Amino acid sequence: MRDNATISQRAIYITLNIMRRKMDCVPWRVRLSNAERTEEPPITLIRAKGTKVSTPHGDEVRFETGFLDSIGSGGWWIACLLETGLAGAVCVLDDEPTTSGRHCGQIDPTLCQSQKVSFSIAVMIQPESGPVCLLGTEFQRKVCWEILVAGSEQGIEAGQVGLRLITKGDRQTTVAKEWSISSSSIADGRWHIVTMTVDADLGEATCFIDGGYDGYQMGLPLNVGNGIWEQGTDVWVGVRPPIDMDAFGRSDSEGTESKMHVMDVFLWGRCLNEDEVAALPAAMGFGDYNLIDHPDDNWQWADSPPRGRLGDCWFLSAVAVLTEVSRISEVIITPDYNEEGIYTVRFCIQGEWVPVVVDDWIPCESPGKPAFATSRKGNELWVSILEKAYAKLHGSYEALEGGLVQDALVDLTGGAGEEIDMRSAQSQIDLASGRLWSQLLRFKQEGFLLGAGSPSGSDVHVSSCGIVQGHAYSILQVREVDGHKLVQIRNPWANEVEWNGPWSDSSPEWTDRMKHKLKHVPQAKDGIFWMSWQDFQIHFRSIYVCRVYPPEMRYSVHSQWRGYSAGGCQDYETWHQNPQFRLRATGPDASLPIHVFITLTQGVSFSRTTAGFRNYQSSHDSMMFYIGMRILKTRGRRAAYNIYLHESVGGTDYVNSREISCEMVLDPDPKGYTIVPTTIHPGEEAPFVLSVFTKSSITLEAL
Repeated sequence: MRDNATISQRAIYITLNIMRRKMDCVPWRVRLSNAERTEEPPITLIRAKGTKVSTPHGDEVRFETGFLDSIGSGGWWIACLLETGLAGAVCVLDDEPTTSGRHCGQIDPTLCQSQKVSFSIAVMIQPESGPVCLLGTEFQRKVCWEILVAGSEQGIEAGQVGLRLITKGDRQTTVAKEWSISSSSIADGRWHIVTMTVDADLGEATCFIDGGYDGYQMGLPLNVGNGIWEQGTDVWVGVRPPIDMDAFGRSDSEGTESKMHVMDVFLWGRCLNEDEVAALPAAMGFGDYNLIDHPDDNWQWADSPPRGRLGDCWFLSAVAVLTEVSRISEVIITPDYNEEGIYTVRFCIQGEWVPVVVDDWIPCESPGKPAFATSRKGNELWVSILEKAYAKLHGSYEALEGGLVQDALVDLTGGAGEEIDMRSAQSQIDLASGRLWSQLLRFKQEGFLLGAGSPSGSDVHVSSCGIVQGHAYSILQVREVDGHKLVQIRNPWANEVEWNGPWSDSSPEWTDRMKHKLKHVPQAKDGIFWMSWQDFQIHFRSIYVCRVYPPEMRYSVHSQWRGYSAGGCQDYETWHQNPQFRLRATGPDASLPIHVFITLTQGVSFSRTTAGFRNYQSSHDSMMFYIGMRILKTRGRRAAYNIYLHESVGGTDYVNSREISCEMVLDPDPKGYTIVPTTIHPGEEAPFVLSVFTKSSITLEAL
């Protein structure tokens, strides 16, 4: 980040430490009012309601209610600038306290050429802690900078702050140099702000603790290149970078356990002076740090999330599916004990993790009785917190009335969603051939998440067989035992309304052998039941699938249909103006067939009347466009205006849905394949994300 004059050359996102203040938190959009800078992008903040905002320019600010735009770049989902009032402060981590190390992406390129830098880190270290790496940077595993805090076993006073430089030569020889800088110990179980300035030209490093001078070293051989960091340098907080450290004969992760919390990590591309360092504690709200509690993460999933008055069983079904395979701390990232009553929940929106902050005020229809979803265990809040955060993401609780299970699963997991309509012609073929059953078995084996939808109708209507109509269920197991094809299903309401046909809890089909093989222990009114695959086809209409892949299998590009590029489908002469992308296998995979799963996810449609104010949408929202895609062979070039000039190898129908997908095996082709995502009509404008999931090595690039 550059100095004040260029501080708003791009949109900057910041998250204040809302745990410090006991107040409702809402997103705000802040625009600089200075007319001379009206052409610059706005600075977007998430602030506690009612708090003041001041910019480094001292500008007057204007608030307008808004929604959080997508956050996430450089390997971490919060990239931001701290409004400290000091120029050029680039925030690496501005989050709730973390006890685990994090990779925080790459150093801002504008800082990489400087020989003078400053670091500022808020940290709490317990007296019995082992050595701690507060911040480390690495470039191509050759140069690594680290700010360290010594452990008691290192021969110097535990808690002293030091600096370490590791370089690796062309012959893979690792050389490490380590210096103690501070004179005081910070391993006392209290929060401290550690600030260090490094002047590589002069070989000097100075340490400040809580705004005051605390140590100095000179004559350090710090100059290792044109700048302290090179372009593309990665940064880690609370953990050492993955560089070869054999020269030490030990690792910082060995010995006594590191017991610390880290938050608020900032960098400057210059050396701060003493007055600026002294002003940091007040600018960062340091007086509130020691009010923060740090209990262990002991969220627990409830047996089942019962619904309230809200018609969001589609969301609760997704939550019920997730409880089978995950821990709540992967979604609700605030530990459960929180006197401030503030919680952060994260959702994956268009491939990026977005934090949503809510308080613990739960709507009730009578004293002590929540109006919406809650846990069956009276002392658990997680269901209500999760539902409230999702409602805030959408704009209101009312917006959760009706939706698709696969959409909620994608938002909760970051996976890829699809719906299988068992009434469609293709599904009927797959059912008759047994292919759909084989698919379900494979989906479960690969750890994908599954749900089911009953035929349309009011969810107060129950069929004679005990299936709620127009309702979403969770698929817990898909099993084939002794020739029986069986599906285990959960009603997220978790009440006495259950399937009462063959293989129900009291069914005579349950022999001792089958009970043993399926570990079946019937429990009344738990909403869980088994049914045969044949009966499932009769009583359910849809299967919802969320494919959860490892991050390394995902290749994504963000683009948009807008203006000239909103060309519509192939029925229009303008269809070739749509964005086009080349998918090509690389390396050893270039000569082999590759299996790919491709998704197209549309974002919020553009609106000239709501510019800068984008709400989040689900598939049931009316503004969704019909979208589709075609996969063609075009010899590595953009497709021509006439689609029939090219060989088509696959694609999708046009569907009015947030996300569509297709799965195929592509034959080897050195020129690759062209993917053309489109809306059905020209002029339909919206952003989108195109993702390809594959185990093969590929490139995905715009043409």
